[in-house]
Amino acid sequence: MSSAKPATAPTAAANQQATGRYAMEDRQDFAFADRGLVAPLPGRVLREDGHVLFDPADFAYLAEDAPCPDTVNPSLWRQSQVLAKGGLFKVTDRIYQVRNNDIANLAFVEGDRGLVVIDCTESIEAAAQGWAPRGSTRARPDWSAACSTPGASAGGASGSPYSPPSPWVPPDTPRRRATPLWRRWRPGTTGRSSSPRR
Repeated sequence: MSSAKPATAPTAAANQQATGRYAMEDRQDFAFADRGLVAPLPGRVLREDGHVLFDPADFAYLAEDAPCPDTVNPSLWRQSQVLAKGGLFKVTDRIYQVRNNDIANLAFVEGDRGLVVIDCTESIEAAAQGWAPRGSTRARPDWSAACSTPGASAGGASGSPYSPPSPWVPPDTPRRRATPLWRRWRPGTTGRSSSPRR
């Protein structure tokens, strides 16, 4: 943040006025963001050669107690502070989410016939690191389904230690993705559309 330019007077004034429009003293959203934490993440996501793919420490300036600079709208600053909280979280029974280990989250549902994996992060390394806390404490069931929501990636699919569902093919390049969910399932249909996989 040391290299950031100072806010212009109009920007600083507008952001200061914006503070009064929000209940900034209400900290419930921070409590919600912490709820269900199963395990923290170990830190940086590294490639085999040591290259850093993602480092949560890059967002340390968004610590919960960090004051909002006058260059930023206070609501956006607060939202970013909440989103910066990372780890493996239990959302509810049989539903888990790995947050802030990548630019995409990893979610999975423990179905009766295996795991339903939703968005597999952008890289194999991020997915493998995200799976690690869960794999150390639970059995390793097979996948029953994997899907990528619009705008998300399946790049980390093969980073999971679990068995991908047939005929799932893990992406072999960062540019290859699973067909987005909205292309495969449409309301009012029996399930699959005719859209080919990319």
